[in-house]
Amino acid sequence: MGRPGRVAVVVVVVVVAVSGWLYAFAPQSLPTALTEPFRGPEAPSSPRVYDDGSYRFARTQPSGRGPVGYDPCRPVDVQVNLDGAPEGALAMVRTTLSRIHRASGLDLRLDGTTDRRPGRVLGGRPVLVAWSTPTAVPELKGDVVGIGGSAAPAQPRGDADATVHYVTGQLVLDRQDFADLGDTSRQAVLDHEMGHVVGLAHVDDRDELMYPRAHGVTRFGHGDLTGLALLGRVPCA
Repeated sequence: MGRPGRVAVVVVVVVVAVSGWLYAFAPQSLPTALTEPFRGPEAPSSPRVYDDGSYRFARTQPSGRGPVGYDPCRPVDVQVNLDGAPEGALAMVRTTLSRIHRASGLDLRLDGTTDRRPGRVLGGRPVLVAWSTPTAVPELKGDVVGIGGSAAPAQPRGDADATVHYVTGQLVLDRQDFADLGDTSRQAVLDHEMGHVVGLAHVDDRDELMYPRAHGVTRFGHGDLTGLALLGRVPCA
């Protein structure tokens, strides 16, 4: 893990076809001691779009009209494997789910704990939040404290206007690197990676939490919040 101010940018997107599912990981890195000169705006009480800020989506619909996201008319269940997690991790996950919900309207539900480990992505299973090691999850090697992404089925053949939805995902954190962070930095990592899970990609705007370098922003910016709000407006299945 790099030192503050000297963190290497790690932007790796791995797309793997698994039994007809597409799975995308967007690894990320944050320093051990994240400074906090700017906390960013609070998420609104209802989804809101802003005129300023920057956002990008991990995937867009095959038709080119809007992003790929979770079905906003169905709950998104999330399970947590606390093996290797620091004390208070479950409460932080709850906070992250609450922030994403307020910004997007998505019905993210904490479905308890599990002993499932990161691995093959299977449709129909809850989103998994887990802690692991670079040995078990090679994408965590180097200056990567967490990775997150989601899976979606292929577009139905012959239906160019069909809306594609994510159906499950994973958020995996490096247990040692995450443990070395302070609470504010840990929360920022969880928020950032869950942003990837629901469909956000990195941006070049330093005022956003989805910027790919640790630089003191620890809350979602206006662009992040706009992107999340739009992900909550994906047409229902």
